[in-house]
Amino acid sequence: MIVIDENSQLIDWLKSHNSEGIGFVRVDLTTFELSQGLESELVMIQDTLYHQLTDPQKAKLQGVEALLVFQSSKAPLQFYLSNVIGVVTPETSEELLTNQILYLEDKVKGTNILKSQLITLSHELSDIMGGVENQLMRVKKAYEQRAPKRLENFKGLNVYSKYAAGENMGGEFFDIFARDHKIFMLMSNSSSYLASSSILQHFSELKTVTEIEADAQRVLIENIKAEIDNLNRSKKKTIITQLLTFELDLNEMELTGYQLGEFEVVSSNEEHDLAISSYFEQDLDRARFQIKLQRGERLLFNSPGFVRTWSALSKKPLLSDMVSNTEVKALDVLDEAFFQLKKTSSSGFLSQDASSIILEVQENVILKV
Repeated sequence: MIVIDENSQLIDWLKSHNSEGIGFVRVDLTTFELSQGLESELVMIQDTLYHQLTDPQKAKLQGVEALLVFQSSKAPLQFYLSNVIGVVTPETSEELLTNQILYLEDKVKGTNILKSQLITLSHELSDIMGGVENQLMRVKKAYEQRAPKRLENFKGLNVYSKYAAGENMGGEFFDIFARDHKIFMLMSNSSSYLASSSILQHFSELKTVTEIEADAQRVLIENIKAEIDNLNRSKKKTIITQLLTFELDLNEMELTGYQLGEFEVVSSNEEHDLAISSYFEQDLDRARFQIKLQRGERLLFNSPGFVRTWSALSKKPLLSDMVSNTEVKALDVLDEAFFQLKKTSSSGFLSQDASSIILEVQENVILKV
């Protein structure tokens, strides 16, 4: 125990009690104020000194584990610092004093052991998470190398996609599936691996439904939002999640979707506007968009990671020129765009995940009028 005493009055009183098992070190207030490493100590101070404390001295005392005040007079204490856990008076018996101090010191020691265990556990968890992150980075890279491009053919429509791994936490994922005469697509960007996994799970569940309702996109987004909100309740740092979904009717080549984030669309024929970037905070009606595709039209969707990385490039071709050039194949458009993204990377990774999808309507497609 540290005893703050200016004139030895408190030390003499403690010695007169001759309490067995109590070890203490006397310091004056100036010495205590200059001392370091006392955060885990039990400290005892006389009331006369306690009432004379300056604001810096109060702050210093509040930094220790626990504080006892020796009340030499019958006047009550004028204030209580947040860590004052007891008051001792000259009338306190030797037995009671010994019990109080030994009990408090034992509690302080137990708290310090717990803190040490928590610090150790924190380091162990950090090491584990570091290992997990390394493994996930390897998975990202393996995914990029083994499935860098996808080509899917539907009735009157070709879909091309490409992905590049980034060094950021979380990441981007996309998926496409067909049901009857419609195709459904999801692109996601999240700052959490857990959130990304949850998003894909919800979309995978939608893929198993035999008959998809008209409001399936809205239900999907609302379910994902509820999941993210639930995850955020247990997180100190808010998970940022962005989504783009659409449903494309292959008979009419009409696309209806929701844009919640920083996605962009580039067309070979004309400018198409996505909805106002609203994330999850706005009404879903504001995030809704519609696009009517024409024969031979190409539509490029870029993820938030692609948009941010592309905007940081100093010299780059115009995406609209690349998409509009019919002499260049759609896969070559993606290859060139991602070459531009990666040409300044020394690690093989982008600063963040990037994804792009091109929809290409066939020239001879028969559209329902």
